[in-house]
Amino acid sequence: SGRYEELSKSYQQAQQEKALLQSRYSELNTGFTWAVNMATALGVALLFIIALFLTRKRYAAPPPAPQTPPATVKTAVVLQQQEPREALVRWPATSE
Repeated sequence: SGRYEELSKSYQQAQQEKALLQSRYSELNTGFTWAVNMATALGVALLFIIALFLTRKRYAAPPPAPQTPPATVKTAVVLQQQEPREALVRWPATSE
Protein backbone atom coordinates (compact mmCIF):
# COMPACT_ATOMS: atom_id res chain seq x y z
CA SER A 1 0.00 0.00 0.00
CA GLY A 2 2.99 2.27 0.61
CA ARG A 3 4.07 1.93 -3.01
CA TYR A 4 0.57 2.93 -4.19
CA GLU A 5 0.58 6.05 -1.99
CA GLU A 6 4.03 6.98 -3.26
CA LEU A 7 2.95 6.56 -6.89
CA SER A 8 -0.30 8.42 -6.26
CA LYS A 9 1.56 11.31 -4.63
CA SER A 10 4.05 11.42 -7.51
CA TYR A 11 1.18 11.33 -10.02
CA GLN A 12 -0.63 14.19 -8.26
CA GLN A 13 2.58 16.26 -8.26
CA ALA A 14 3.10 15.58 -11.97
CA GLN A 15 -0.50 16.64 -12.67
CA GLN A 16 0.01 19.89 -10.74
CA GLU A 17 3.24 20.65 -12.63
CA LYS A 18 1.47 19.89 -15.90
CA ALA A 19 -1.40 22.27 -15.03
CA LEU A 20 1.10 24.99 -14.08
CA LEU A 21 3.02 24.56 -17.34
CA GLN A 22 -0.21 24.61 -19.33
CA SER A 23 -1.34 27.87 -17.73
CA ARG A 24 2.07 29.45 -18.36
CA TYR A 25 2.01 28.23 -21.96
CA SER A 26 -1.51 29.58 -22.38
CA GLU A 27 -0.41 33.01 -21.13
CA LEU A 28 2.63 33.00 -23.43
CA ASN A 29 0.55 31.80 -26.35
CA THR A 30 -2.03 34.53 -25.74
CA GLY A 31 0.67 37.20 -25.71
CA PHE A 32 2.33 35.78 -28.79
CA THR A 33 -0.97 35.60 -30.66
CA TRP A 34 -1.70 39.21 -29.71
CA ALA A 35 1.73 40.30 -30.99
CA VAL A 36 1.28 38.45 -34.29
CA ASN A 37 -2.19 39.93 -34.76
CA MET A 38 -0.93 43.46 -34.07
CA ALA A 39 2.00 43.03 -36.46
CA THR A 40 -0.35 41.75 -39.16
CA ALA A 41 -2.77 44.65 -38.67
CA LEU A 42 0.06 47.20 -38.80
CA GLY A 43 1.47 45.56 -41.94
CA VAL A 44 -1.90 45.67 -43.68
CA ALA A 45 -2.39 49.31 -42.66
CA LEU A 46 1.08 50.18 -43.99
CA LEU A 47 0.36 48.46 -47.30
CA PHE A 48 -2.94 50.33 -47.54
CA ILE A 49 -1.22 53.68 -46.94
CA ILE A 50 1.44 52.86 -49.54
CA ALA A 51 -1.28 51.94 -52.05
CA LEU A 52 -3.09 55.22 -51.36
CA PHE A 53 0.15 57.13 -51.82
CA LEU A 54 0.97 55.40 -55.09
CA THR A 55 -2.50 55.80 -56.59
CA ARG A 56 -3.22 59.38 -55.51
CA LYS A 57 -4.38 61.85 -58.14
CA ARG A 58 -1.79 64.39 -59.11
CA TYR A 59 -3.47 67.71 -59.82
CA ALA A 60 -1.52 69.19 -62.72
CA ALA A 61 -2.70 71.64 -65.36
CA PRO A 62 -6.27 70.95 -66.43
CA PRO A 63 -6.59 69.09 -69.73
CA PRO A 64 -7.09 71.24 -72.81
CA ALA A 65 -10.66 71.91 -73.87
CA PRO A 66 -11.88 69.64 -76.66
CA GLN A 67 -11.69 71.23 -80.07
CA THR A 68 -14.91 71.88 -81.92
CA PRO A 69 -15.42 69.44 -84.80
CA PRO A 70 -15.35 70.82 -88.34
CA ALA A 71 -18.64 71.80 -89.94
CA THR A 72 -20.54 68.71 -90.97
CA VAL A 73 -21.85 68.13 -94.48
CA LYS A 74 -25.60 68.48 -94.48
CA THR A 75 -26.47 67.89 -98.13
CA ALA A 76 -25.04 65.80 -100.94
CA VAL A 77 -25.42 66.37 -104.67
CA VAL A 78 -25.67 63.40 -107.06
CA LEU A 79 -23.65 64.24 -110.17
CA GLN A 80 -24.23 61.12 -112.31
CA GLN A 81 -26.84 58.49 -111.67
CA GLN A 82 -25.31 55.01 -112.03
CA GLU A 83 -26.98 51.66 -111.90
CA PRO A 84 -25.39 49.09 -109.59
CA ARG A 85 -23.08 46.75 -111.49
CA GLU A 86 -22.63 43.08 -110.80
CA ALA A 87 -18.96 42.08 -110.91
CA LEU A 88 -18.26 38.35 -111.11
CA VAL A 89 -14.92 37.24 -109.79
CA ARG A 90 -13.50 34.00 -111.11
CA TRP A 91 -11.31 32.33 -108.54
CA PRO A 92 -8.40 30.17 -109.74
CA ALA A 93 -9.09 26.44 -109.61
CA THR A 94 -7.33 24.60 -106.83
CA SER A 95 -6.02 21.06 -107.18
CA GLU A 96 -6.78 19.01 -104.12
